[in-house]
This record gives sequence, structure tokens and C-alpha cells, in this order.
Amino acid sequence: MRKDSIRKFLVNITPPILRSVLIKYKDRKNYLEIDKKYWSNIRESFEHELTIMVDTYLDSDDYAQTTKYWRYLLRRNLESIREFGVETFGQHAARNYYTWTEFSEESIKHLRQDKVQSENLNIFTKHNGFSFSESIKHNILIQLQLNLILNNNRARHYLQTIDSAGFTYGGHPQLQSKYGNLTLDLLSSIIEIDGLSEYIESKSPKFFLEIGAGSGRSANAILELNSEIKYVIADIPPASYLAMSRLRYAFPDKKIYFVFDSSGLHKCITDYQSWDILFVLPSLLIHFPPKFFDLALAIDCLHEMSAPMRNFFAEIASSKSSYYYFKIWNSTTIPLDNLYLSSQNLTDFGCKSDWKNIFSRSCKFPSNFSEFLFETS
Repeated sequence: MRKDSIRKFLVNITPPILRSVLIKYKDRKNYLEIDKKYWSNIRESFEHELTIMVDTYLDSDDYAQTTKYWRYLLRRNLESIREFGVETFGQHAARNYYTWTEFSEESIKHLRQDKVQSENLNIFTKHNGFSFSESIKHNILIQLQLNLILNNNRARHYLQTIDSAGFTYGGHPQLQSKYGNLTLDLLSSIIEIDGLSEYIESKSPKFFLEIGAGSGRSANAILELNSEIKYVIADIPPASYLAMSRLRYAFPDKKIYFVFDSSGLHKCITDYQSWDILFVLPSLLIHFPPKFFDLALAIDCLHEMSAPMRNFFAEIASSKSSYYYFKIWNSTTIPLDNLYLSSQNLTDFGCKSDWKNIFSRSCKFPSNFSEFLFETS
């Protein structure tokens, strides 16, 4: 009997309950998560500031609230940084953020334009760390986003205004154009900011909170457009370390710090002239004064969190910020955690009945995402 036939026979005679247990056991072995034992064996391989950030995270309440899926991804990202370095994270770790090499018809339906501008990019450019087919699909997304932006005067102005240096940091795949070097996360950020532009222009927010900032693309774009903004990022390492490295590169004159504890945070709050960008673990957000932030952002992150974390951030948005913007999958299942979430059920994201909905709509990109802006006070 052939090996695959034997495997099929054994599967068929295994009781469903036992089969489920075996699948979960196999998943546990294939998706190893970050923990203190693993970290203690590799921590000496990393730069001091990153080791302090990971040490602090593993000892915090945030670690217990992180989904199994993201503890798995954090371990993978650390391994990528250990092997290839931060200088090339755009070719490996960034794939877990906004560096895509695949797309579906559903995700690009709002990018298809009847009117196409004359700027044609070389979509056959091969990128380091990417296969040729991955490069082409990534480049097609950049071309589609560029077409959308060039048909929008305000978005085109943003494209011409934002310096691409921070977006190309880390070896991100990029295409040359008359507008400078283009990356997928630069164009994605411009599309998002264009959607928020009416709020930003009318309210002139000065204090931003970003939850789960990933590699720092949104902060990079927003700070390029308004250098006076004070920006706080609540995230976990190594993402927070990658974003901090990127923003230090993009804004060498800004005062950028990681705050380790509540006493250090209190000093920053009482002297906000001493900093421009702060990185904190999410659990430290409770120490900010009421309505300290004008706008809280959660872009492409809430649908990957545990229920306690989603509710925690909603409480933070309600008590610490005047407005709350978030962008989520229309429907998704969190791998390993077996949690299904839908944009049709906002109670799963902690939304409150007394919040005023400013807008709820389908995203331009990815088109299978939705975005929401609430006034929380």
C-alpha cells in the first residue's frame, strides 16, 4: 500500500475528537511562539535597546493578552532580524505588515480605474528577497495605487509632499518614478490619510495615538505632512523597534524614545516639550490623562488581537482620545486562536453606543477592509 494511501486510511479510522487533538498538537509544533525560554537563548544576538524592549514586554501584562498567532509571528520576526538584520527588514519581516506579494480580486476592486494616468512603472523590476513572480505582483499593486492617487488632486499633493526616505528604509521594495521612489506602504498611507483629510483639516489634531503601528508607515506619512504633531505609538516588539528605527532614520532631528515604565511616562506627560515621538507598551496607556489625545488610530491590527485587548483599546479610545479611527478586515479568522471577527459586528471591537459615528465605509485599499471614525466624547 502506498504511503499516501496508508495516511488516508489512518485518518479515516481515527475518531474525530482524537483527530482534532492531533491537529492541535501538530499546529503547536509547527507554530512555535515567543516565550522567556526561547528569548533567553537568543537575546545576546540583538542590539541592547531591542533586548530591553523584549525583556519589558515578556514581563508585562501585554504578553499574556497577545494572541497565539502574534506570539508566533513575533518569534518569526525576531528570527528574521537575527539572520538578516534591521537594515533589510523591508525584504523579510515587513511581509507581516504592509509589504504584500499576493492579492485577490476582492482586495483590489476599488483600485481599478477607467481613467489611467500616463505614469507607467516598470512592473518587471525584480526586488531583493522576492521571487520574480512575487516582485511582479507587488509592483502591480504599486501601479494600481499610483493610478488611484494620480486621479485625486489632494492625494497627488500628498505624494509630491512626502519624502520617501523613511519608506525606503530597511530595503523596502520600491519602484522609481518621477514622483520619487514609490513603496506600497507609502501609497497605502497616502490613500488612508486622504480619507481622514476632512477631519484632520477641520480639527487640526496635535496629539496622536497609534495602536499597533507595525513598521511605522502611517506615523511616517502623518509626520511628514505635519512636523508639529506629538505622536505616541502603543505596540509590542520587535514591531515597535522596527518602527522606531525607521522613524529615527526619517526624522533624525526628532526626540524619539521608548518609555519603559509609568514613572518615565509621567515625566514625559508633564514635559511634553521633551519628546516628539514616544513608544510605549499598550498597558502603559492607562497612565495618560483623560482626553490627552485628539485622535487614536488602529490600522489593520484590531482584528488580530484577543478580545480583552480589543476591549482595552476601545476603553482607551473612549477615555483618552476625542476621536477613534480604525481599519479592519470585513471578515477574518485569527489563525491558531480560532477567533472569527466581522466588521458587521462592531461590539466585538468594543465600540460603544454613545460614540458618534463620523463615517463607516469600505476601504479603497484593500477593498475587503472597512474603515470607521468615531467621536468618543
